[in-house]
Amino acid sequence: MKIILAFLLSFFLLPTEAQDVSDYKYISISSNFSGFDEGQYQLNNYLRLLLSQKNYEVVSDKTSFWPEEAKLNPCLVLKADVDKVSAAFRNKLILKFEDCNETVLYQFEGDSGIKDYEKGYKDALKMAVQQVNPQNAVMPTYRQEETKEVTLITSTTKEHPGTALFKKYSNQQEKEKINFTDDQITATYMYQGNSYYKSDLEDGEFILVKPNKSEILAHFYPSSQKGIYHVDLNHKGLYNSMVFGFFDGQNLSYEYLSEFRTPVKVEFKKK
Repeated sequence: MKIILAFLLSFFLLPTEAQDVSDYKYISISSNFSGFDEGQYQLNNYLRLLLSQKNYEVVSDKTSFWPEEAKLNPCLVLKADVDKVSAAFRNKLILKFEDCNETVLYQFEGDSGIKDYEKGYKDALKMAVQQVNPQNAVMPTYRQEETKEVTLITSTTKEHPGTALFKKYSNQQEKEKINFTDDQITATYMYQGNSYYKSDLEDGEFILVKPNKSEILAHFYPSSQKGIYHVDLNHKGLYNSMVFGFFDGQNLSYEYLSEFRTPVKVEFKKK
């Protein structure tokens, strides 16, 4: 049975003090840039890495995966886009940042003499990002408030056994009582001689459980690009919470920045 609940959700418009990209904490990156084919040259992943090294929290282009404060106030998020610029014998592009009203607030040009397209455009993108100041967001102030009516639709469905387990794990009081069973395991992966267990959740999500079968190592959320995931990682030594996972049905891995801001890739082998 579907239950429709209408309520009022208040959120704020654009902060008045935002004068630079660095005033924004969150940046949303699409898998489909205006000037390139979807995922072309992996520029979107490269931009995620470059911006995260400047302390920005890179979020999905799907608002359902945004942090709560960004969901309540979408104008805290800038949208990054990249457009190709025609130039003889050079790879040239423009990095643009749009606000919540789809207005381009900032843009930076990158130019590279490297002839190879992939290397050249990545080099040009790096040149453009070098002009972006590191994130320095402070508690925002707001110009005005706007109230919008939002309709939530809930439905009663049979819960996946892996989803039930994850909810149990998420409850701090029950955290010590979790016990993974064979019917909740969909695949086993090896890393450094240890077994890790994959369990599918709903909507394309899945979790990876540690060898003791009582702790979750990572929670994978699908992004807008096939095979690429946003990951919540239970791991020490992370520079920030931005972790990207990769799964093609067979190969499984994730990448994150260490506390020294160096990229780390962890690859699992299917057993």
